[in-house]
Amino acid sequence: AGGVPSQSAPPSWQRQDQLEAIRSELLLVHQKSDGSSSSSIPLLPHVIALQECESPTWWKTLGLEDWYQSMGSAPSHAGYVTLLIRTDLTAHSVTVSTPGKRRPVPAVAAMVNVTVPAFNGSTETTTNAAETTKITTTTTLPVLIASMHLEPFQSGSARRQEQFERLSQVGPADASLLRIIIGDTNMRDSEDQTTEQQGWRDAWKEAGADASQRYSWNTQAHRQNVSSIGSEDKMVTVQNLYYGSDTRAYTNRYDRCYIGSGWQQQQQQQGEENDGNHPTAAVDVTLFRLIANQPLTNLNHFLSDHFGLWVDLDLSRAI
Repeated sequence: AGGVPSQSAPPSWQRQDQLEAIRSELLLVHQKSDGSSSSSIPLLPHVIALQECESPTWWKTLGLEDWYQSMGSAPSHAGYVTLLIRTDLTAHSVTVSTPGKRRPVPAVAAMVNVTVPAFNGSTETTTNAAETTKITTTTTLPVLIASMHLEPFQSGSARRQEQFERLSQVGPADASLLRIIIGDTNMRDSEDQTTEQQGWRDAWKEAGADASQRYSWNTQAHRQNVSSIGSEDKMVTVQNLYYGSDTRAYTNRYDRCYIGSGWQQQQQQQGEENDGNHPTAAVDVTLFRLIANQPLTNLNHFLSDHFGLWVDLDLSRAI
């Protein structure tokens, strides 16, 4: 929802408060690498995928330019989609083409070179002959990453599928190319099978399908362990009334992260089946967690109508 504060925010909550809170969530301030709370040192994720930005340059209002480079923005049905990559990574934008008279896919894609450890097959024995150490070097792994905001509403299922399939074709036709697509899919549970049958892996499911981390949209009243209000964690009833009293109460898993490969391009053309030997099988989802899902100044005041996703991927076996 961009920088627009919740209708349940108090009058004292100003736009600058909103921007600072968004910045803290994006930089994973107050988080540890295992998902627990920590100090105010930011973890600086390698990739930030944004949706519903107010403008193509809105991300700059968050003060992220010291750490991130933009791969571009694309208009969607609600604001802009933006993809940010950390400046210490080599990356370049990739065109999301629009053949014929089709409407553009609301997505931004980039090729990113990721450095991962690589065992070179050598070993050495220490002087006490008690330990054998693997000699590990590093290698560069090219990864295609995309931020998306697909067609909304229940009636948009067919359009979403078309958008996702076209996004699957972005980039070089390389069966070994690792692909990561993340953002607001607006998908319903009934759409899972279609995407997964194409060989895409759902990061939430790969991480164990934790029910407490399932719904990135939750406007129902529910019990939650709240640490953001008060000094101690406590179980209380909260409800995200982002739109005030007009907020419709329901849950959904709109926001998702999918892992695939260039094999999806060949599969659609040749009708291959996923035998589990494609590069996606060698990526481990080590953490999947909702962020921005804690109330702020009161038990109805949340940062956005959606919660965010924090996904950690181990790519070391993908080389």
